[in-house]
Amino acid sequence: MITVAGGTGLVGKSLTQALVGDGEQVRVLTRDPKAARAAFGAATVEIVGVDFDDAATLRAAFTGSDKAFMSYGTSERQVRDKIALIDAAIGADVAYLVNLSAAGAGGNHVDSSNVLQWHTEIDAYLATTGVAATVVRPTTFTDFIVTLAAKFVPSDAWGGTAGAGRVALIDTRDVATVSAVILTDGPSAMPARCMTSPDPTP
Repeated sequence: MITVAGGTGLVGKSLTQALVGDGEQVRVLTRDPKAARAAFGAATVEIVGVDFDDAATLRAAFTGSDKAFMSYGTSERQVRDKIALIDAAIGADVAYLVNLSAAGAGGNHVDSSNVLQWHTEIDAYLATTGVAATVVRPTTFTDFIVTLAAKFVPSDAWGGTAGAGRVALIDTRDVATVSAVILTDGPSAMPARCMTSPDPTP
């Protein structure tokens, strides 16, 4: 059993579909079971609603899984809730975790971004647990930027805090594909260049 926390997110949805397509038994943890059922239709996915304020229900949601994928949308609760997921998975004896982080986390420029700081804290905590884990640090998602740009382009405007730095964007489906291979075949199945995200600083 592979449990996907955040299975209705940009990466989580594609990952879940890929795993099901490979014949894997998949459980999706979500705060919105109705949305999850709508997202996956007739796909053979076990959907479990979770309450991040109830550690016992989180642990129960991971019970019976040997691997798990951890994803959580950007939020001020991200560090607390992601750590709760990690603790719950370990408490349920999940042997291997794949954690979705972000390019730049753990670097020397984290102070410039709350998002990078939050991911840095989560990654650092995971490293202290001793559980077998792989941290995936993709750069900014191409499909997210396209969606965001659609709101600005009609008014001939753009906004953001990235400055003049360059970054190699990546599609969420590619991140999902890499994560699926790691979960099913192990990290050694991926070339080293697929496991390390480039530094986004210019």
